[in-house]
Amino acid sequence: MNDHEPANTPAALDGIRRDTERIGFTLASEPKTGSLLALSLLKVGGIHFVDDLLPLASWPEGHAPKVPALIAALENRPGFVAAKLAWASGLMMLVRTNAV
Repeated sequence: MNDHEPANTPAALDGIRRDTERIGFTLASEPKTGSLLALSLLKVGGIHFVDDLLPLASWPEGHAPKVPALIAALENRPGFVAAKLAWASGLMMLVRTNAV
């Protein structure tokens, strides 16, 4: 595990982490820590999508203040290029540019 992976990575993902060439596309259907785990599993050139980044009535209380921090963390993540799209529920696409 490196500094860019969540500390609570499930043991079942150890094999995937060792062979990241298998992961080329991931999706986080809501902003959460799962995005950070998914990014750690992407191969160079792999694409990760995050949706539900614009305010939604279905968000639980206290969730809205966490979203800007997640967006900033994803935009500033080393080894990735990010693009935000104000489309549907709010979308962000990240592409891994190098192995960090």
